Amino acid sequence: MDFRVTAAATGTAIALVVGAIYLARLKLRIRRRRPLNMEQFKGLPRLPKFGVPKRYVLELRPDLEACKFDGKLAVTLDVVDKTKYLVLNAADLVIKDKSVSLRGTASTEVKFPSNVGLDAEDEILVIEFDEALPQGEAILAIEFQGTLNDQMKGFYRSTYVIDGEKRNMAVTQFEPADARRCFPCWDEPAYKVQL
Repeated sequence: MDFRVTAAATGTAIALVVGAIYLARLKLRIRRRRPLNMEQFKGLPRLPKFGVPKRYVLELRPDLEACKFDGKLAVTLDVVDKTKYLVLNAADLVIKDKSVSLRGTASTEVKFPSNVGLDAEDEILVIEFDEALPQGEAILAIEFQGTLNDQMKGFYRSTYVIDGEKRNMAVTQFEPADARRCFPCWDEPAYKVQL
C-alpha cells in the first residue's frame, strides 16, 4: 500500500516538473516574438566589447554534393561588461532556431536568448538575453548552416580532377575578415584567438 502511494506521489512530482518545463519553454517562445532592436549596433566601426573570445571549438560537416555545410560552435569567452547582448560577426549563415545558449563555466545554469538576429549589411549577429549576463568566463554555443560558395571567401568550394572525374572539395580563406562566412565569430584582428 505504501509503495503505491509513493509511486503515485512520484508520478505526480514528475508530471509537475514536466509541466513546469513545458511552461518555461512556452514562455521563452512567446518572448522570442518580440522584435530585436539592432539599430544600436548597426554602422559601428568595431564590435562592442561586451564579450571577449578566448577559444573556439568548431565542428563543420560539409556536404560536397549539395555544396552546403552544418556547423556547431562552442566559444569560451569572457563577459567583461554588464550587458544583455553579445554581438559578433556572421555573414551568409543561417543560425539554427533555438540552438543558441550561454553557460557560465562556474555554473550549470544555461541561459537561452530572448532574441537572435542577423544583419546582412553590417555582417553582425546580435544575441539578446532577458537579463544582464553575469561577468566572467562563459561558453556560447551556436548551431548554424551555410553554403559552400564559389567566391573564394570563408568556407567555399573548389574542384579538382582525379582519373578524369571532376570533384568538389571544401577549402577556407579567412583573411582579412572572412572567417565570419564560415562560422559566427569575433572576426576582427584584435579578437584573433585559438581555434
